[in-house]
Amino acid sequence: MSYLLDVSVRHAVFIQRYAAGRAREAKEAVFDLRDDLVGIIAKNGAAIEGGNTDAIDKRVIEFNEEFADKINADASELSASENKFNNNMLIAATVGARVLKPTNKKVLDNAYSKGMSVSGINKITIPNAIDEFLTKNKQAIDLVVSDSVVASQSVSDNVSDLLTHRQPAKAQSLTKTIANSISGSSRETSFLENKDFIEGVEWISVLDSHTTLICSGRDGKVYPVGSSPVPPAHWGCRSTIIPSLISGVESDKRSKEARPDESYGVWLRKQPKSFQDEYFSKFPDGDKKARLFRLGKLPIDKFRDDLGAEYTLKELQALNPMAFERANLD
Repeated sequence: MSYLLDVSVRHAVFIQRYAAGRAREAKEAVFDLRDDLVGIIAKNGAAIEGGNTDAIDKRVIEFNEEFADKINADASELSASENKFNNNMLIAATVGARVLKPTNKKVLDNAYSKGMSVSGINKITIPNAIDEFLTKNKQAIDLVVSDSVVASQSVSDNVSDLLTHRQPAKAQSLTKTIANSISGSSRETSFLENKDFIEGVEWISVLDSHTTLICSGRDGKVYPVGSSPVPPAHWGCRSTIIPSLISGVESDKRSKEARPDESYGVWLRKQPKSFQDEYFSKFPDGDKKARLFRLGKLPIDKFRDDLGAEYTLKELQALNPMAFERANLD
């Protein structure tokens, strides 16, 4: 078990804790907006019922500016911290290699210009993801207010319900995904800066029942530097990437806390049937896909295409007829 894998996996845990902290702050910010709007509605009820929503609009616009400023400030701070970590990691992992450190501005600029593959197919940049969330948040509030007035329902109750149960989760998912994107993009930038002694980029996925098909299929795969996928692969992605060094430069450091040296698919095959069934249950036709994996011996990376789109059972059967026969599936 290499030092690079060990330190990267442990650092990925830190990133998830950091992201969880930012997500809690985002949730609290939405709750604060909720409380402010409930107060505004109580104070301006007659005007709002008459169609004058200026007070609500003003507070939501203020929230949008504050929310975006906070995420951007956090992103700048995290990208600088990740740049330092990546530089120190490469120095500690190599012998005789000249490790180059990109500027913090370059790391942040690359993170902001690179599209996040949050659906496995479609990409969206961090600024666009922020704008999209805030725009849709305002649209949702506007719609709830107008629909409540038309239906003679409590505007306050419906706005409160929206900002208590629906929008906080979206804000949390956004902030978590951005944090992982900053981390992944920062690492990619560092690897590109040092491509003279880095020959590939390996995808590392978290091994548990929450791992998605796209991440489980990529786990352990090594891609060329500059053309590898970079986390996040989807909203809430927890994966990371590590460099594959050219021969002769890797130090002799070894992990004291080794992760099993195997891909997600190999690891999943060793788990109990109940765990495998639970894992596949979150996917369409999960029971049949579990049989294909277990009895049909279909590798985990064969359940989706190269872009991350999940195959239907019909598509799987066309591509892997022998697996269906082994699993006794029609």
